[in-house]
Amino acid sequence: LAPESRTITLQPMGNDTVQYYEGIYTAGKTVLHSVTISAIRAVLMRKQQQHKERGGIIAIIQPDSSCSYGLLVNLLDELTIIGCGKYILTEAE
Repeated sequence: LAPESRTITLQPMGNDTVQYYEGIYTAGKTVLHSVTISAIRAVLMRKQQQHKERGGIIAIIQPDSSCSYGLLVNLLDELTIIGCGKYILTEAE
C-alpha cells in the first residue's frame, strides 16, 4: 500500500489536459484539479520536492478512454524529467 501523502493520481484526458488529485479518492471530499499537459510539470515537481527525502512521489496514471497515445507518452516523459521512479498505469475507474 502506498503512503497517501506521497500518492498522486493522474488522469490524462482527450483534450490534452490532465486531471489529478492527491492522496486517496474519497467521494465528496477529494478535490479534482485540471491542468494542461504543459502545466503538469510544475505540479509534479512541487510534490516530488515535498517528498524527496521519503523516496519521492508515487504516481497512479488512469488514462481516460479519450486520451491519445501521444498525451500518455508526454505524461510519462514528465514523470521521468522530475525523477519519479514509482508509477503504475491502470484503467480508469
